[in-house]
Amino acid sequence: MKTIITILLLSLPGLVYAEKIADAPYIPMAAIVGTMAVCAVGPPDDQPDKGSHCFVGMSASFLGTILTSNTDQRWWAGAALGCGLGAAKEIYDNNNNGTVEFADFAWTCLPAITTNFGLNGMIKFYSNKGTPSVGISVDF
Repeated sequence: MKTIITILLLSLPGLVYAEKIADAPYIPMAAIVGTMAVCAVGPPDDQPDKGSHCFVGMSASFLGTILTSNTDQRWWAGAALGCGLGAAKEIYDNNNNGTVEFADFAWTCLPAITTNFGLNGMIKFYSNKGTPSVGISVDF
């Protein structure tokens, strides 16, 4: 549980400022790097599969966000794909005598959400890179 709270704390700047990026791509980038670090070193020693859940959630979110990067759906598609995979895996576990754990779902869904918002902040920054953030334009 402490690690999930760590994921949220590390990704909070990216979640809060993803919509308000002007000249600071490092804010959403911190959400992604922080989530990757938690995935790599954060899972408890007695539950190493949580790292796999984390990377699957991040990968699915990355794929969903990138595939919809030119549409309005990019703001939710990556997170929905990652969380959907986490829920589908738990349904599979339930139907096939596996162990159903909310922690598995959380370790898949939370990194998907933070990756989705972090990537969206970076996409927004780099798509507006040629536009001055102070509203000045020069015509030749």
